[in-house]
Amino acid sequence: MYLRRIGSDMSIPYCSVHERLFVRQKDAWMNWSQDYVSMVKHICDTFDSANISFSDYEVIESPCDLCIEIARQILHQQWEKLGLRQ
Repeated sequence: MYLRRIGSDMSIPYCSVHERLFVRQKDAWMNWSQDYVSMVKHICDTFDSANISFSDYEVIESPCDLCIEIARQILHQQWEKLGLRQ
């Protein structure tokens, strides 16, 4: 999921499969529970109801570094089965 400001290009990827959030300040994926994301969404909804500009964020699903690595490994295994090399 992404925590993204509507009308802005600032998005924060979140993977609910592995419960990981990409933190741009650290340029790294961090463990981040779904409970915490739900709490952030609630806070944003609260700000939205108060018409505070910070409230224009939404959560959207995104593959994390672990998802990408798993997909890469599967792809390489399939290439090896077909006799292809990268």
